[in-house]
Amino acid sequence: MARTYTLKRRAETQAETRRRIVEAAVELHSTVGPLRTTVSMIAEKAGVQRHTLYKHFPDERSMAMACSGLAQERDPLPDAAPWRAIADPEERLRTGLCAIYDWYARNESLLACVLRDAETHELVREIGALRYAPGIAAWRDVLAGFQAEGPQCARE
Repeated sequence: MARTYTLKRRAETQAETRRRIVEAAVELHSTVGPLRTTVSMIAEKAGVQRHTLYKHFPDERSMAMACSGLAQERDPLPDAAPWRAIADPEERLRTGLCAIYDWYARNESLLACVLRDAETHELVREIGALRYAPGIAAWRDVLAGFQAEGPQCARE
């Protein structure tokens, strides 16, 4: 009887290689920005050859989607839905803004680079809008209509 070939070990290795590539790209996007990150820089940081990187990510869009997906998976945008249940508008605003400020603080380096590059690079702007616009629109919808000097956030 012929033995059935399965891709189990090879698939695990491929997934690990892909993960290393995406993590390297996210780190570079957080330090030099997506626009200044080259394929060679990502490959070197991930410990792979350029052709291996291209096997996993044949174009800039696929790499950008994987990077933004990992960043969002690691630290998703604050969810505005629970804020709707807060009856007091000032407390709702304070709660929402504190969550948003904390998220921005945790992601400051990456956001600074991405927002800078989005000003001049269409793909960065497009992926940013795809990943973040719906969540930011929900923030605006839930928090709109109240003006305050600024929330007093409890910081650790």
